Amino acid sequence: MQQPPQTGTKFATEKDVKQALDCIDKQQLLSAIEEVKKLVQTDRKKAKTILSENPSLAYGILEALHTMQMIDKQTYDALTGNNQ
Repeated sequence: MQQPPQTGTKFATEKDVKQALDCIDKQQLLSAIEEVKKLVQTDRKKAKTILSENPSLAYGILEALHTMQMIDKQTYDALTGNNQ
């Protein structure tokens, strides 16, 4: 299994996020998405803070949802600004 890319900055690039997601098997990805969903359902304020303070994590979750076809392309494009 590949190692996820290391960056020296707080923010990962789109490429870094996609490479990191490629290194995670689908079951682990599903588990991570489930944990985020539980956090959002139980403590929205904490989830919002975590995701706001970690935009690469927020983007990674969105990318994972798209990669696993849990959201459609139109939604993905609207959330990432790719629909312009």
